[in-house]
Amino acid sequence: MSYSKWWKLFLINYSEKEVNITSKIEDRIRVLITGDSLALPRPYNIRTFDPEKDEELGIHFHNTYGYLLQKELSKIYSKTEIINRAQHGQCIGDVYVQLFGHLFYFQPDIIILHVGIVDCWPRKELNGKPKTDIGNFSMYYDKIIELLKKRKQTKLIIIGICPTSKRVEEKYPGTLQQINKYNNILMSGSDQQQIFYIDMEKHIDIDYPNFYLMLDDQHLNRKGNKLICNLIKDILVV
Repeated sequence: MSYSKWWKLFLINYSEKEVNITSKIEDRIRVLITGDSLALPRPYNIRTFDPEKDEELGIHFHNTYGYLLQKELSKIYSKTEIINRAQHGQCIGDVYVQLFGHLFYFQPDIIILHVGIVDCWPRKELNGKPKTDIGNFSMYYDKIIELLKKRKQTKLIIIGICPTSKRVEEKYPGTLQQINKYNNILMSGSDQQQIFYIDMEKHIDIDYPNFYLMLDDQHLNRKGNKLICNLIKDILVV
């Protein structure tokens, strides 16, 4: 065989191998969840929870939308990785501090940002003021978007803050309006190409919040976690 024929055959075989490698890469998806406790397991009442007595949780691990999403995406992708880095009590500033590592070290295809309720909720210890004022919330949000755009192959799905109940609104007047203001910031960067926004205000009825929320009128119940899973899947699977 002449050298030119051998080289041509080599290039053909090499190209075929590259196509196979690419197809394998495209058959994998890595999703990283960052945010607060809404993405985590939770007892029915966190204040009275006794691990020695209360075996049944309001949300078990297998009820979380991250776990449900793993099951659903595994039907489509041969290798599905869901990395849940959410933490109890996290604010948007905490998420931003960790984002560099999450984005550039884990190198996810998708980041799910679920944050805001800890930031905007009225605090007794702060005389009804939020933990993160809206100016700082907006500043950290802009920093998150700026950092994300340095890795354009990673998509961002932002889950909006769930509206609460009329009962809570009566106890803390202005809470629903506050949630809406913070949600307006969260949705502001959505371009439906790299950044997507899930508007929970369209799904939670403040007259019947416990269809999707636990009795604290803040955290997702089992149906709420299924809803989030399906809404994320609708964005990822087209």
